Amino acid sequence: MWGGGIYGVVRHVNRHAPLNLRLMIVGDSYVRPLEALLATVVKDLLVVDQRRLGLDETVAGFVESFKPGLVLQVNNPSALGGPKTRLSILFKYGELR
Repeated sequence: MWGGGIYGVVRHVNRHAPLNLRLMIVGDSYVRPLEALLATVVKDLLVVDQRRLGLDETVAGFVESFKPGLVLQVNNPSALGGPKTRLSILFKYGELR
């Protein structure tokens, strides 16, 4: 189980999970507690932190390659407004082909 650090993409595979689900979470560090819980429940979990993606990486690209059954967007509420807003980074998804 991964428990911290600065990574753009983290993948958890749990062969013994009760839910046979591929789940992708897009978010910031606010998602970490939920990530730890969901890694014990779903078979395949991909967590993408847009703040750490390379210039050629997009959320849409990860959706196309990972093919999740469900995508969640989870961010700290301060990401949605205020003087330190990062909307240009947090909500730049790219295009599906």
